[in-house]
Amino acid sequence: MTEDVTTVHWRPVFLALGTVAILLYGIAFETLLLAVIAVVLLLILNVLYRIEAAVSDEQ
Repeated sequence: MTEDVTTVHWRPVFLALGTVAILLYGIAFETLLLAVIAVVLLLILNVLYRIEAAVSDEQ
């Protein structure tokens, strides 16, 4: 049971840290390309997060 709780807590933390890191990179270089990459990566992370959440709910 404790393992499920920790994974649920760590997923949002991982997504938040990834989001902050990508945004900082985009702001630092101020390029449209990095902004586009950031959006794509966030969408991919969001999809992966939903898939993991759905899989963990099934178990």
